[in-house]
Amino acid sequence: MISFECVPIPAEPRTVQQFIDANRSKYIETLNQVRTRVSNALSKLEIYRIYSREERQGGEILKETRKIRLKLNSYYKSRGLSQGSLWEIPDIVGFTVVVSYPSDISEVCRKIDQLVDLGVFGSQTPEKPAESDDDNAVITSKHGRPLMSKGYFACHYNLYEPGISDNQRCICEIQIKTILHDAWGAKTHDLTYKASSHVELSLLRTFELLGDSLAKLDQQSDVAKKAITQQALARQRKKDALLREQVKNHLAFAIESSRFLKEKQEEISALSAGSASDSIDKLVQLCLKEYKSGTSRSGACTLFFLGHLTAIRRIQDRGREALRDWESQVVNYSEKARIAGISGLMSFFVGDTADAIDETERAVEHLLGGVTHNASPDEKAREIRRLHSLHSSLSYYHAEIIGSDVGRKLNSAAEAERHLKRGLSLRRRIKNCPNNAFAKLGVIRRSLRDTEFAPSNFNALDTELFVRAQLAPNVLELNQIRSRMRILNENAPLACEQEAQLLFEFHDYCARVRLLELERLHTGSPSQP
Repeated sequence: MISFECVPIPAEPRTVQQFIDANRSKYIETLNQVRTRVSNALSKLEIYRIYSREERQGGEILKETRKIRLKLNSYYKSRGLSQGSLWEIPDIVGFTVVVSYPSDISEVCRKIDQLVDLGVFGSQTPEKPAESDDDNAVITSKHGRPLMSKGYFACHYNLYEPGISDNQRCICEIQIKTILHDAWGAKTHDLTYKASSHVELSLLRTFELLGDSLAKLDQQSDVAKKAITQQALARQRKKDALLREQVKNHLAFAIESSRFLKEKQEEISALSAGSASDSIDKLVQLCLKEYKSGTSRSGACTLFFLGHLTAIRRIQDRGREALRDWESQVVNYSEKARIAGISGLMSFFVGDTADAIDETERAVEHLLGGVTHNASPDEKAREIRRLHSLHSSLSYYHAEIIGSDVGRKLNSAAEAERHLKRGLSLRRRIKNCPNNAFAKLGVIRRSLRDTEFAPSNFNALDTELFVRAQLAPNVLELNQIRSRMRILNENAPLACEQEAQLLFEFHDYCARVRLLELERLHTGSPSQP
């Protein structure tokens, strides 16, 4: 029986073929096991794709016999050895993990290193990695082999399943690289490794230089990604704090008119993604009971907020379903508008601004469709306030996504301005509410002390200033808006003082980001938000 652990070098083609024939199924099983375990470990990372050799080798899973033999001979000859083990060839089977950015490679390495540290896999001791051509191009790996030179940027692992015999183990190679380098490798592999004639060193060096250029482009994209992500995270943290407070306030308002949920307000407000499922299920049933008992708004809204607080999508969807059912049962256009407006607000809370805009526009259509000439003065005043509130919300939703991809598609800059103007036009017909946020300070302060309408007046002025800030054409105007934001925050009604502070922190941050954009546009100033 042939001992594949002590093969004479150079190896005979027949010996290598016998080794492959005898161990093919074992290698395929190892590949499947390693790939499944690694894929599961990477499930929460943003992976572009994972593929094995057969996708680029006409369905053949194992490395070509000829290449195995050449690699075996080259490896042991370079070390002056006359015998070698076929079991030590690391890439007879393997797969590639493709990621978007260079920094993602280290994230994948961290997950694979954890599997090795836990003893799920053994790792063949990596050779000393080649010196990188770029001191900043660092891949962090404990058990892998970072490769960052000669036009190549990746990390390789040689893993095996622990067993009784360390001398007869199937090694599976994992290559981790970016989309750009994976595509470049696919394009140049056959030209450099399978050329039918001699390739001049100068041409090979050209390929290496092109590969190095791609590595630098990859790294530049990583820098841009990190800058965008850091800015987005700072913004999102402030927005999340604001939304939590607003959800709490809207939830309290929804429960206030309920029959069965009042006693559960504290329990519902304390819910989170880690809350016990039994408690959540009981509260869901209570919300449905509330809805069916006739207090539809309280039941539907509380059900939605229950899903939002626990991050359970199916409960959110049931809340939306209850809202749609409620809307289908009412005939009054004003009530239909109120329900559609609530639906839009819910969409905004879960981050679906496009749907929030659609629902709020539908609310406007309902309200305009139900206008009657016989309405009493009080009814007309309520409808004007509601229509103003809807246009104010639309201006805010559009202003919030200016500069984003969806914002460009919805022409949000123009739409925010249009709804702002329409809202200001309606506001002139609203009693006890300033015509605009730049009215005399005495008028502003009196409106914020109004017993009945102070909170709604504050929201109207605050929304107006946020939208104006996002549309501001120059630094001078934006600084005037920021000054008014501070005044508004200092005079916030006691009833919404905490929410007002969070609104100011978020809106002023957005205004400072806009200020930075304007200064760069007009003066190139390196100010920081």
